[in-house]
Amino acid sequence: MQYFAALAASCVLVAAAPLLVRFSPVDPTATLWLRMVIATGVLVAIAPMPKAQTEPLRGRDYILLIVAGLLSAGDMAANHWAAVETTIANAALLMNLSPVFVTALAIVFLGERLLMAQVIGYGMTIFGAVLMTGVSLEGWQLGLGEGLALLSAFLYAAYFLVVKDLRARTSAMRIMLWTSGISATVLAPLAIGTSDPLLPSVALGWLPIVAMALGVQIGGHGLMAYAMRGLPASYASATALARPVLAAVAAWLLFGEVVGASTVIGAALVLGGLALAARRPAANHPSRPHQPPAPVHAMRRLPASRHGGST
Repeated sequence: MQYFAALAASCVLVAAAPLLVRFSPVDPTATLWLRMVIATGVLVAIAPMPKAQTEPLRGRDYILLIVAGLLSAGDMAANHWAAVETTIANAALLMNLSPVFVTALAIVFLGERLLMAQVIGYGMTIFGAVLMTGVSLEGWQLGLGEGLALLSAFLYAAYFLVVKDLRARTSAMRIMLWTSGISATVLAPLAIGTSDPLLPSVALGWLPIVAMALGVQIGGHGLMAYAMRGLPASYASATALARPVLAAVAAWLLFGEVVGASTVIGAALVLGGLALAARRPAANHPSRPHQPPAPVHAMRRLPASRHGGST
């Protein structure tokens, strides 16, 4: 239950990102970079010492942490440029396919099994998310922006699987520290070279950026990484499609944006699909089979313990 609660809280916090970007006084690239820089600084200050971690990491794990940071930075950069090179609707449509990549890769590399109810639920969720974009497939073609959106979806899926693997051996906070720091480093040249202004000119302008660093990056993505320890990667990735639902509700409440019928129907499909997909096969909940007590005559043949029992 704690992992589901963390996942739900993660969706709420990350859904606030598009709204906070609107209040940022700098462009999205600079906002993203500053968010990573601030998050890294905070995590360095609050992260526990290595001895408090789950267990010492091996060389392979450090490589995976670096890969996770590079995948995160690549996903965000591709996401940003996809929105520039194509329409927001097209970019959202293709980036919503990330659960398809996650599920396929999780089945192949992690051995996850799906129930038929889960397959139907994921299909409902993806279709609902597509419906919410309002995109029309008439005259649709694959261009540079669409390719970048697909790349973003794939990189996000790969990031999910790497984090899922790492969570078996280390904490969510350590993962967030590494991915935030590496993302900040990789995004620095892009932000410095393309963003003008790079920094907010007034103190009040830092508020949405700090809110993104603390609430979205550390809180939202950190809780997602925490939940990955106890939930299948396929389900955790599918819940990301609930973020547009929350963002649409918030935009309606805060900015008075019109919510059309397709958005309402799509939101219902997303939430219904997630509820259906929450059913997991028994293999994902391993339990020790019940073993009946040994017969009395068998117990008599066992040598007596010198200490009278186990410790």
